[in-house]
Amino acid sequence: MYRLIHIEPDDIAHQAVLQALAESPLAFTVERASDPEAAAALAGERTVDAVLVASTPQPGAITAIDHCRTIFAAQPLIVLAETADLAFAREALRAGAQDVVVKQDRALAVLSRIILYAIERAGADARRRSLEREVAVAAALVDAVFANTSDCLIQVDETGAIARSSPSAANLLGLATSPPPGCLSRTLVNRREAARLQALLADATTAGEAGPATFAFSVDGTTRLLEVQPLRLDLEARHPPRLLKLAELAAEFAIEGADERPAANPGPAAGCNPAASRNHSTEAASTSTQPSAARTTAPVRPSTTPPMAAATRPMALLEALARTATWRVAQSTGEGAGWGFLLPDAKSAATLARVESVSRDDPDVALGVDRLRLRAWKKLMINAPGQLPALPALELGYGTSTNRPHLDHFLGKAVTLPGGLGDRWQLVLTHVPKGVYVPTLAKTIRALATDGGKPALQLPDLESDYRELVFGQLRLLIVDLAPLKAALARDSKAVAALLARAGNEGCKTMVRGASGPLAEALRSRLGVDLTVDG
Repeated sequence: MYRLIHIEPDDIAHQAVLQALAESPLAFTVERASDPEAAAALAGERTVDAVLVASTPQPGAITAIDHCRTIFAAQPLIVLAETADLAFAREALRAGAQDVVVKQDRALAVLSRIILYAIERAGADARRRSLEREVAVAAALVDAVFANTSDCLIQVDETGAIARSSPSAANLLGLATSPPPGCLSRTLVNRREAARLQALLADATTAGEAGPATFAFSVDGTTRLLEVQPLRLDLEARHPPRLLKLAELAAEFAIEGADERPAANPGPAAGCNPAASRNHSTEAASTSTQPSAARTTAPVRPSTTPPMAAATRPMALLEALARTATWRVAQSTGEGAGWGFLLPDAKSAATLARVESVSRDDPDVALGVDRLRLRAWKKLMINAPGQLPALPALELGYGTSTNRPHLDHFLGKAVTLPGGLGDRWQLVLTHVPKGVYVPTLAKTIRALATDGGKPALQLPDLESDYRELVFGQLRLLIVDLAPLKAALARDSKAVAALLARAGNEGCKTMVRGASGPLAEALRSRLGVDLTVDG
């Protein structure tokens, strides 16, 4: 239903317009006003789709059109003229009218189509102007970021092609000059990791957040381990700029085999010239024996760190976190008893996230991460028993759950928790890989339900087909806020159907990372049972 306002003092002319629109297959409501000021009062707060205005006798017609254009700046304005006057029509279009229609039977017969086209053109123009503003704001923001940073930043497009880079990025990569625009970022990494880098860019685009992740960059035969962190700009845009921050990998995260050179590197794309950096790379290597203070920007060579098993250093970090990390309990709000999740301090959380990225491929590290939280619950019980929630969430990594000896070891430790925790804890399966084979996940959940009662499950994304999962075997279904937002933007009906199916099968739902009015909106509008801010 389109709402129109007709500015016309003459009753007969107004009735002619009503009759013409009444015979249209499109639905219009037409409200009459005698002059522009009366039309503004009539419009009120409700949406007006278009304005029809009768032309006044010359020479005041253009002034009246300009007056209407001032009042109705966003709506298409269609002038209904008494006679076909080409000069007047040109003046009216210059004054801001979308179209000029002669008040004759033949023209009025197609008036509904003319109005519809005008509305669509006005909407397209509004969307184009909005997009132009977004692009301008984004470009200005990125310019400001690159002009005021000493970080190693690279801007890429949706294909991974480099648009620009900061001066320090070239030095970190071992290039004599910055990578030229159009150079594909995936050609600078080890061939085996090109697909993973592309996936990181895709995750950062769809989910809004991704990384950090470690990649082996190979330039001129030299491999460097660098950390890549997609940066999310505080910008509301349809196609936000993609920025990558590069950093030297801390020595404690060196992984055995990372300095292994690929058998056949596909080489750089057209426009990339890593060979130009040969002299620069040699110079940097020759200074590697100098004190670190003299080499603030020289890249770290993996060869300077003795090879060590992948799990050794992460295990040492986990032991350090067990001594130094401080923890708090984030309690859920919403329907039913409160769940409690352990959250470390910000610095410890960053270190733990890096270790967890290794745990996906190493079951020993996965078990170490689980035991770290187990010890944190134990310490909290001893030092502050009054802070315990009704349902303490004991997080279990997917890597531990699929390894039977590790799972038995973990469950054996869990039942010995002091102060009644051994009987109260709620098992939460986390770190499920994206794109996991859902039938295998369902089998794992059935095994956990047999060993420790109904577990909770934290879904890594909402893109997979979860029809193989029996939500009745779960006590709680957990989704992080970022993948939930991405899924709602793609298909809100599918998300609502998934959450409804969980509820119908007796499984409550929770969103992590939501608080305040957003949490209330998720519970009232989407039917989410619980939210937690951590």
